[in-house]
Amino acid sequence: MDIIPSLLRQKSQKGGSGIFDTILDIVNKHLPFFIFLSLLSLAESSPKEIADYCHALSGELEACKKYLIECETQQKDFILRSQDREKAVEKDNARLKSEIEKLLKEKQLLLAAKGSLAAEHQSLAQTHAECERPIEQAEQTLEFQKALLPNSLAETLLPPLKSDDHAARLRRFLDSLEAIREFNRQAPPPVSHVIKGPDGIVHEFQIIYFGLSLAYAFCNEAEIAGMGIRQGGEWTWQWNSEWVPLIRKAFEIRIGKRPPELLRLPMPPISRGGEAK
Repeated sequence: MDIIPSLLRQKSQKGGSGIFDTILDIVNKHLPFFIFLSLLSLAESSPKEIADYCHALSGELEACKKYLIECETQQKDFILRSQDREKAVEKDNARLKSEIEKLLKEKQLLLAAKGSLAAEHQSLAQTHAECERPIEQAEQTLEFQKALLPNSLAETLLPPLKSDDHAARLRRFLDSLEAIREFNRQAPPPVSHVIKGPDGIVHEFQIIYFGLSLAYAFCNEAEIAGMGIRQGGEWTWQWNSEWVPLIRKAFEIRIGKRPPELLRLPMPPISRGGEAK
């Protein structure tokens, strides 16, 4: 007796266009069969059986009605959910479109910034090269001048800093210049150097430098005294045995063995232009 709901379910699962079209389709296809079954049953049945059949048929129709209502409810719910989903998809599409437009604008800004940074990098590289040249020239000049400085001073000067930090390199260069200026301003204590004496033999001398161009040397063991003058990028020494007592006294005063006193030390001859001969 549940043939009608079964047919409705089959039709619904096959994707009918609507519940009412499904019902009409079922009735149109199976109505003769229903009539034939009903007539056949009624012809051979007693009144009680006919009443039972009508009662069962009424239950089937009620079940069919409930099923129709359930299908309509599901269809409405599906339509609502579909509409909500469609709205959500449209909203997502709009959001994605907005984000894509935003990303495209950011891309344009980044490309413009990249071009600006490239130009800035080129300008900085040019500035770096412009700063590098004079610093390198100054460092090379200082390294060349080290050979002309007193050994005790040249040994204290640090080599050029191998770095891209121009400020640090310039500070080291200025520190070296300040050390040279300080050395030139005051007479440092005697230092020991091995040089060739007037006898052609190498001796260990005590040397006092006065600035960057004048020095006095004394060897106590060999009783040798001399005066050094920096000329033409090198030190030349003049030796004189008569200077031994005077220069010895100067060294003893300088290291504190004698009380201070004024001494007339030998001096290089001065030309009219102010340069030593």
